[in-house]
Amino acid sequence: MILKKNILLLSVIFALQVNAQEIKKIRDIGIWSEVAVAYNIGKDWRISLEEQVRFFNNLNMFEASNTDLGAEYRINKQFKLGAQIRYSYDRKKELDLTHDLRYSVDFKYRLKITKELKLDYRLRYQNKYIDLFEFVDEHKQKAHLRHRLELGYKIKNATVYASTELFREYVYFKKPAYNNLRFMLGTDFKTTYGKLGFALGYEYELNDPYPFEFFFLKLSYTLKLNNE
Repeated sequence: MILKKNILLLSVIFALQVNAQEIKKIRDIGIWSEVAVAYNIGKDWRISLEEQVRFFNNLNMFEASNTDLGAEYRINKQFKLGAQIRYSYDRKKELDLTHDLRYSVDFKYRLKITKELKLDYRLRYQNKYIDLFEFVDEHKQKAHLRHRLELGYKIKNATVYASTELFREYVYFKKPAYNNLRFMLGTDFKTTYGKLGFALGYEYELNDPYPFEFFFLKLSYTLKLNNE
């Protein structure tokens, strides 16, 4: 009788421990689609407005809707500066939706290796304020420093490119750490009024015992209101 009670007790404890463990998804696929409008002011300034919608969970669930307003200044043929502000209706890991605001600043450098081949580097700092409709304290801010390196090759009216981007996360009461790596392989086609893009993306979570992998398709179109 005592043995049966001990076995029953151990079974209950084991069941509670199993249920208490967090179940983490480690692989997923999604799609990103975006439409943008860009306007050049003279030769050195450009302003843009972009709307992006993302889906994940094997394409079955809405992830985020992002609205970006940006400006870019060309210092010379090699260097550019940029700034953006983004409003996001974003789904978190707990699957709740929040209204977020993010600002970012960019430094860009371009190296022309040949007439067709170019190498681009972008350094971006971004800071995100999570859930605008609640009392936001310092614990609900998240910043990233992002390094992106992109190699592009121009073929007639198209550019084929491959890029890699490293994310370093900064949050309060936590040591800064590299937390994400993103790879992109795509093609941009120049049209009469803008640019049409297709790309395959892969993200890998860093510094986690069970890293998350995300594969996604990115579709984009940018309408240029005036030609360069």
